[in-house]
Amino acid sequence: MQLCRVRRDKCKYRHQDLSMKYDYVVIGSGISGIASAIILALHGLRVALIEKSDRIGPLIRGFNRKGLFFDTGFHHSGSIGRGEIGEIFFRYLGLSDSLKQVPCNPECFDIVRFTDTRFEFRFPTGYERISERLHATFPRDGKAIDPYLEAIKEQCASLPYLNLDAHFGTLEAIKNVHGLSLAEFLGRHTDNAILKEVLYIHCLLNGVSPDEQSLINYANIVGPYYESVNRIHGGGGAIIREFEKALAEAGVDVFCGDAVTEIIVSPAGILQGVRLQDSTVKEADGCISTIHPLQLLEIVPESLFRPAYVMRLRSLKETVSAFILYGETDPDLEFLSGSTVYLLPPRDGDYFNLDAPLEKRPFNISSSGSQTRDGSKRGFFAICPATLEETREWQDSFLGCRPEGYRIFKRDISERMVRHIESNCEELRGRIRPVDCSTPLTLRDYSNSPFGSMYGVKHKIEQYNPLPATRLAGLFLAGQAIVAPGLLGAIISGFVACGNIIGHEKLREELKKCS
Repeated sequence: MQLCRVRRDKCKYRHQDLSMKYDYVVIGSGISGIASAIILALHGLRVALIEKSDRIGPLIRGFNRKGLFFDTGFHHSGSIGRGEIGEIFFRYLGLSDSLKQVPCNPECFDIVRFTDTRFEFRFPTGYERISERLHATFPRDGKAIDPYLEAIKEQCASLPYLNLDAHFGTLEAIKNVHGLSLAEFLGRHTDNAILKEVLYIHCLLNGVSPDEQSLINYANIVGPYYESVNRIHGGGGAIIREFEKALAEAGVDVFCGDAVTEIIVSPAGILQGVRLQDSTVKEADGCISTIHPLQLLEIVPESLFRPAYVMRLRSLKETVSAFILYGETDPDLEFLSGSTVYLLPPRDGDYFNLDAPLEKRPFNISSSGSQTRDGSKRGFFAICPATLEETREWQDSFLGCRPEGYRIFKRDISERMVRHIESNCEELRGRIRPVDCSTPLTLRDYSNSPFGSMYGVKHKIEQYNPLPATRLAGLFLAGQAIVAPGLLGAIISGFVACGNIIGHEKLREELKKCS
């Protein structure tokens, strides 16, 4: 930990150099962009972080309505508890001492409820307790439960930024798009449809269906949750505020409200910097881009990438978008206290076939963790998968200037979501009131994603997502399309990109010193 403090002090001093040329420009200030900028700056490099929106972290910082704070891009995370890998990342980046982790309900951090049978399963925290409860609930399926949990643990242990002692050659696992799908793996061990649905449920955390999801990718998502689940006091807003302090301390120059329109490459193929929308140029020797791969194609020279690579980026499949209901409920409501509730229709794991009406889709319901100052109300949110196509009528409108028809549409969606929740959760009947609603258009405009997808590009079997290093020397990629979505996935993506610059073993050794 002392090493981390000393390095930051040096970077702060290094930042007194007023030269206009940067070692690296980072495009996009989501979690992966912020993490990348801090990591590079902590190693004595001069870094500019450039964000199209008016403030950094536009998606994760959340918003306030009627005295309640609502998270948008962050709700809870696995493995960020004391001494766990997420907290090590926080400490390295300068966040851990200020962020307060709030444990989710250890008896049921997730409640899986089936709307047709009223059967429910409650996930406790910890592999051993999950195993015990699965065995007690599905006593005839031990031959599926044990191999599944062992496979998840084994795959997590093989990933070098989830396990700092893993052999680094296993970083190739990030590239792995072959092998068994989650559905195939469980299908070989059980024909119990309810058990499979319970174990599939966390596919909703990265928007990839069980038949498309490789087992190793699923382990990357659920493994940290099986260890522990925590919220952050103050949510995404608190995380961003601490990141703002860490950026300033590391000496990163932050430029908001101006998009990058061009990555400048010399005729000799040398990266020279970036051009902004206001025509100013930020000279740099290198660049980390965290924007959507399709948007990257719009700002690089047309001849930079081979046609096959361009075609590969253009053909990447996206995760779904969502309708998200934000509302208020009674402060004494225990049902959502530290738990997330999943309402599942009878769909046999086909969560992302959105031809069905809203009421036949899965719902994810959780407390927002915030209360009004007088403690009279508590916030909650509910997420339902959706497509951008469902808002096609208003696709040419933008935030702040939507027509009346769109507002009527949102009100109808909100009312339908409330009715569906109350009809399947007696605990919430008459106790929830809508405050606001976001749609795929909201996600499109806030996340700067062309498709408004919740989790960006899919990580699926037989899809070759871009790797951190590109054929242009000095240009690297980070973001949820590269490694994984979610808080941990985004942070790891930043470390993987920077590891190509600084050295992976060097970064991992430094992380160990912060443990």
